[in-house]
Amino acid sequence: MPIVLNGTTGISGNDGSAGAPAYSGNGTDYGVFFPSANTVSISTADTERMRITSTGSVGIGISTPTAPLDVNGAAVFRPVGSEGGEINFYNPDNSTTGLVLDVGATDNPRLFSTRNNMDMQIGQLGGTGGVVRLYTGATERFTVASNGTISVSSNILNLGTASLGTNGYSRLPNGLIFQWGTSASIAQDGSATVTFSLAFTTVYNIVITPIGAINTTSGGSDSVDTVTTSNFVIRHGSDSSRTFYWMAIGV
Repeated sequence: MPIVLNGTTGISGNDGSAGAPAYSGNGTDYGVFFPSANTVSISTADTERMRITSTGSVGIGISTPTAPLDVNGAAVFRPVGSEGGEINFYNPDNSTTGLVLDVGATDNPRLFSTRNNMDMQIGQLGGTGGVVRLYTGATERFTVASNGTISVSSNILNLGTASLGTNGYSRLPNGLIFQWGTSASIAQDGSATVTFSLAFTTVYNIVITPIGAINTTSGGSDSVDTVTTSNFVIRHGSDSSRTFYWMAIGV
């Protein structure tokens, strides 16, 4: 194909290829070629190394870039001033830095922001499942499981949970558990078993209170009996049928 030299349009007439570039230096296996319309590529050693597409996307090590910069392989970011390599991520307004990834002057890798009132989000923001892990000394130290359970050095860290309602519980970060509820109606001289929403390891105390006016002349008494880590029994005296409020404390 003839090469055309034109003072207005430049050099044309030869698209070339990676192994035989249209324009090269003293060799024949490196230079610039044009693989398709409005596309420019650079090759060395008969291999395409970089491509600029018709939409302006730049591919390094890839011939079909899908972003303004698409790199197939590792990238190295050299020191900036007295500190290590640095990447700045701008905010949507394209005027201020929102996030910085760099290496500090004392060889400390850093991921940070200098903006006010930043809401930094780390983890899986879409899809299902996923685990977040933090390591030191090549050992996993902190883990957030997909169900929200937090473990520190493989020990589950209980940050407190609760189920609030007429019958419910509250488990504090120190492990102490409060449980409460209302019993079924218990007939005179009868009993009823109350089952805890959460099984205790140890039960410290249980308090019961009858609901309604008490007949002080009918005799008998109310008591707690047969306490286990999963339930207990309320025994009702000779007064008429009653329901009871109850509260239990343990770990």
